[in-house]
Amino acid sequence: MRDIRHVFGGQYLWLEAGLAGDMPVVADAGDIPLLAQQFAAEDARLAEAWRARIGALRQQGKVAIWEQVPKGLLWPVWSIPNAKSSTA
Repeated sequence: MRDIRHVFGGQYLWLEAGLAGDMPVVADAGDIPLLAQQFAAEDARLAEAWRARIGALRQQGKVAIWEQVPKGLLWPVWSIPNAKSSTA
């Protein structure tokens, strides 16, 4: 890891890395690999729970999801395969 710092007024955590042997190690990964695995598992569990919930609602009729997305995340596209996303 070459550098870790906050950028854009603290909105993002910026990481710069390279290939092993390309630079000296300046930080130990610590719990990061385990935390990344836990995050991925929880993300998958949460996505599946929402897919099931929205699927049940779709059996009752059309479903609309409204969201405000300042960072560009399209939640319906992430959470529902073949979902249609519309911007007004």
